[in-house]
Amino acid sequence: MNTESGIQELYSSKDTDILKKYIKKHYGKIQSFYRDYSSTGVHPDIAIIPPNLSKPFFTLVTIGLGAHITTLPDNAPSNAGKPFAERMELILTLDKSWHLEEKTEEWYWPLHMLRDAAKLAAERNCCFEEFPAIEMPKYYDPFNKFIGALLADPEVDISEDTSPCRLTEGEEVRFFQFIPLFREELRFRKDHGGEQLFKKLRKDALDLVYCVNPERHSVS
Repeated sequence: MNTESGIQELYSSKDTDILKKYIKKHYGKIQSFYRDYSSTGVHPDIAIIPPNLSKPFFTLVTIGLGAHITTLPDNAPSNAGKPFAERMELILTLDKSWHLEEKTEEWYWPLHMLRDAAKLAAERNCCFEEFPAIEMPKYYDPFNKFIGALLADPEVDISEDTSPCRLTEGEEVRFFQFIPLFREELRFRKDHGGEQLFKKLRKDALDLVYCVNPERHSVS
């Protein structure tokens, strides 16, 4: 189904259950949901997983973006689709000190940004290249720093099973880490590519890459 047609794009109840079980296995028990009540397009609800022994931070995972099937555009580069994800969901991680119990913009902006980014990802068919980026139409954080995000493979322990989630009809859903970016970092990616930006983030921001840190500085 096409998001531009105004049709709702939803998982079946069985596929939703499969995704929830996959998330519980890989990230931990879901404590609550931040619901999306859109009348058209994808419905990216966000599962909230509290810090646990294996992942001592908050993990936010969308459930709904993968109901949309991404298609390669006619003008896609020759290296597109390596690897290519027809169905995907997004992951965002927050430090364990994050006050998600306080539902104010100061603490809830990552959920709003993740939800809206999931909708844009479906509208723009963004995941046909390695290290894709999503440019947002506005700032979401109260510090006016983050205006987009880089999508990368999640950080996992070497012993973890990294296979994608497989739905009832055999389709695979890949999960991507959502890394908020500064405007100048988006420009760097445009000029030098997503892989070079990711390497720079890993080198300069270290552990700040995966857990959102509003106090980090731009790496470009």
